[in-house]
Amino acid sequence: MGIFNRRRASARAEPGKAPAERLSFGAMRMADWRANTSEAICAAAARTANTLASAPLHLYKNEEVQRTHPLERLVRYSPAPGWNAFAFVRDMEFSRSSVGRCYSWVLRDNLRQPIQLQYLDAGRVQTLRALETGDLWHRVTLEDGRDGYIHDSDMLALSWLSTSGAITPTSVLRGTLEYDAQIKEFSLASLNGVHDVILINAPSNLSKEKRTAMVTEILETYRATGKSALLLDSGITATQLHSSPVDPKVMDVEKVTKSRVAGVYGMHPHLLGDGESNRVSNEEDMQNFLSLSIVPIMAQWEAECNKKLLSSKMWEEGYAFRFDTSELSRANTQVLAERNFKGVRGGYYRINEIRKREGLPPDPDGDQLLISRDLLPVSWIVKHPDLLVSSGRGKTNGAGEDS
Repeated sequence: MGIFNRRRASARAEPGKAPAERLSFGAMRMADWRANTSEAICAAAARTANTLASAPLHLYKNEEVQRTHPLERLVRYSPAPGWNAFAFVRDMEFSRSSVGRCYSWVLRDNLRQPIQLQYLDAGRVQTLRALETGDLWHRVTLEDGRDGYIHDSDMLALSWLSTSGAITPTSVLRGTLEYDAQIKEFSLASLNGVHDVILINAPSNLSKEKRTAMVTEILETYRATGKSALLLDSGITATQLHSSPVDPKVMDVEKVTKSRVAGVYGMHPHLLGDGESNRVSNEEDMQNFLSLSIVPIMAQWEAECNKKLLSSKMWEEGYAFRFDTSELSRANTQVLAERNFKGVRGGYYRINEIRKREGLPPDPDGDQLLISRDLLPVSWIVKHPDLLVSSGRGKTNGAGEDS
């Protein structure tokens, strides 16, 4: 089996030389084509991708973000030329959520250190297994029709449910989407027969010729005034009968479709715009969405990045990629304030940790853990355990005062 670029591409092409492959952002990628087949799938995939991209992916060593590490710069600043961190995660996840898989080629330098994460169209990638060694390879079809091969160790490959990529959202929802499309097609065809009817009441003693002439004159006046006025003689009345162009059953089918799509993606149907109002609060909806859908996706991303971007030595030293989920609750001020309040009074958040997340300067006394009894430092309570019993009251803050 051949090897695709064994010597690894350099970070910059040499001036004056044409690139080996022309990248066109205007070309229809498989993820874009698949999402265009269904509004519900596009909405679900877009919500999942944008939510995941809103949570920053960082390189940690134990519990500290490694701001100056090259891998932190790679995933948070510029994965590849023309890409920022948000767009990279969003497009990768949108492909995974619509096509069922996504790929990014890990370009390395001469020391095998990652220097780029090049997004690849899932429609041009096929995963193969070597019969002799059992290794995974990915066959990439270039725009000129040639095939290249990338070893799995140099490819970020994420799947929707099955590693083989055989199970995709569209394969699971194929029957639902086909039925929904048929109902919509029938509804559009029925619109040709939907029109307003004018019911004219005329005296019964009119002859056939006079009745025909009267109807013709009324309709000509109706059309000439833009269907806004009727000219009626004495003794003649007219009533307009309306027909609805939307069948209520069509709306029911659309709700069922959105409900099934939402169930596959692990979100509440109202997130896809089903119009239902009898639901739980926005906070509970978002929490369910994060727990059922986003958290498992994060775990897959973190495991893949740890395996493909970190060496075994770095892993043993405590390096790991993790998403910062605190950013997902940033928009809900009430939930964030409640969490910070309980975190400080519970002794597991420091004041400066909260101030740092809010973009505020540190406080000189904000690096100590506090406890809920008058928010005293934990270390101070340990040194003065007598303050926790009733006999210790009034002995530290001055005579006659309660601590």
